[in-house]
Amino acid sequence: MHRHLLLFTAATVLLLLPTASSLSAGKSLSNCSRTFRCGDVVNISYPFTGGDRPSHCGPPEFRLSCASYPELTVGSLIYNVKALDQTSRSLTLARADAYDVDSCLQQYANSTLNSNIFTVASDSEVLTLFYKCSNLTNINPNNQFTCWINGSGFKRENYYLIGAVPTDPILNGSKCEVSATVPIQPSVANKSTIFSYKSFLPEALTAGFEVNYTNPYEDHCVMCGGIGGECGFDSDQGKPICICGDHICSTSTPGTSIDPLSVRSNESEGVLRDC
Repeated sequence: MHRHLLLFTAATVLLLLPTASSLSAGKSLSNCSRTFRCGDVVNISYPFTGGDRPSHCGPPEFRLSCASYPELTVGSLIYNVKALDQTSRSLTLARADAYDVDSCLQQYANSTLNSNIFTVASDSEVLTLFYKCSNLTNINPNNQFTCWINGSGFKRENYYLIGAVPTDPILNGSKCEVSATVPIQPSVANKSTIFSYKSFLPEALTAGFEVNYTNPYEDHCVMCGGIGGECGFDSDQGKPICICGDHICSTSTPGTSIDPLSVRSNESEGVLRDC
C-alpha cells in the first residue's frame, strides 16, 4: 500500500508540473493578453510581439519593433509595416532601406520572405532594379534613373523593369554589376507608363506590397485557448508554449503525445485504477 501511495503522489506531482521549458525558471510569463500600438497600426496581438507584448508571447518570425512604423525584420532586410489587418491576416510591407534614398536601395538584396509563413499577393508585379550598368543605348530613357550610394552618383547607369526579365540581358548588350527584385502593387505598376522614374520609383518602393501570413503554430494555439491559456513561444527550444497566468501550462490530455510530461505512465495508470 505504501508503494502504491508513493507512486500515486509522484504521478500527481508530475501532472501538476508546467511543461519543461527554458522560460520556466524564475521568469514571469505574464502580459501576453496585452495588445500594443505603433504609429497608425493599433491593437496588435498574437502572433505578433513588440511594445507591451514581450518576446515570449509569439513566434520570433512575428517580432515587431516600433519606429515611425512597426518594423518587421526578415533575414538582413527590414520592412516597414504600413498596414496590418489581423482579420484577413494581411500586411502591407515596404522596404525600409528604400526610404529617403532617391530610389537607391541600401542593400542589393531581393525581397524574399519565408514562404511557409508569408505569401506575396498573387496580383503583385515584380520590379527589378539594375545598378551600375553599361551600354544602355537600347534602354528606354524613362526606365533609367540616378541614385546616390555613399555620396557617389551613378548617373544614367541604372534602370528598372517591371515583370519578367528577358533571358538575354536587356536588349542585347547591357551589363550590370548588381540587381534586386521588389514586389510592388499592381495599381502602382500601371503608372509606370505615365510617370517618369522620378515620380514612379519612389512611389512604387514606398507604397509597398501586400502579403498574407499564416501562423504555423495555429493548432497548438487553438488548444491553448481551449483551456483558457494565452499562446506563446519558447525561442530557445523553438516550440510554441501555452501560458496560464504567469507560467507555462500543458495543452495535452491523457492519451495524447503532445507533451510527455503531462501524460501518466502506464504504471501510474495502473496504480490509480487499483486505488
